[in-house]
Amino acid sequence: MPVLVKRETLHQLIDDLPEPQLLEVARYVEFILAKDQAGASRFDLWVLPEESGSTGGDDLNDLIRRIKNSPPDPRAITLPTKSWADYAAEITQVEESPFDEAAWNESWDAVETEMEAASLTHEEVERREQGS
Repeated sequence: MPVLVKRETLHQLIDDLPEPQLLEVARYVEFILAKDQAGASRFDLWVLPEESGSTGGDDLNDLIRRIKNSPPDPRAITLPTKSWADYAAEITQVEESPFDEAAWNESWDAVETEMEAASLTHEEVERREQGS
């Protein structure tokens, strides 16, 4: 079964990454885009500045292994300061205006009258076209 990831989740994950790992993610995304656009099976990825001795021929598995083995950034972890109940209690509820049934019915009657008039006009035009 495929795993579905929302764009918001990806944005949050990228926002939480430390700067040195952003280049790794950019390399991987460019790899996927280039692979899909060219229909190729393998591409050489860019060489990171600190990997200047590298041949630049890292494959996708090496990149994934490096990303998985990189430690989590403790700065990306934010511990809660309150319970969920406290957060929920702070949410302000916007009071909705009461439903005005008379105004609703009046608006709906106007829409129905307009639709009926348009329908009658359409039928009259069809009758004229058939009679000609």
